[in-house]
Amino acid sequence: MGALSRNEFLYMFAEDNIESSNFECFLRLLMDKFGKVLLVMDSAPYHVSWALWGVYLLSRDRLKIVLLPTYSPELNPTEQVWKETKKWLAIRYWKNKKELRREIISAFGEDFSLISFYDYLLP
Repeated sequence: MGALSRNEFLYMFAEDNIESSNFECFLRLLMDKFGKVLLVMDSAPYHVSWALWGVYLLSRDRLKIVLLPTYSPELNPTEQVWKETKKWLAIRYWKNKKELRREIISAFGEDFSLISFYDYLLP
């Protein structure tokens, strides 16, 4: 899971599949770090589960949710970070999951992971 702030790309790994409980942990990490969070996201099932709507309502003083239209990854700067990360990984070699994880973390430290939200949407 990933989120883009002005100064950094924040991420959290899920051991297996991403589920609502994993995403809830990520939300709490973001709120703990920033206090108030504006989250622009797609409607992935783990983003819009009933359990998470309860979290959104209980956290409404610290968390604002904006859902993007369906099938619009071009509007989401975080999706652009994933796209660039995949290209970056395509020219690297890893032997196992541990090395892949290390390469992904390394990619998140590269300049392409700091896409400016406003520059991205407003040319």
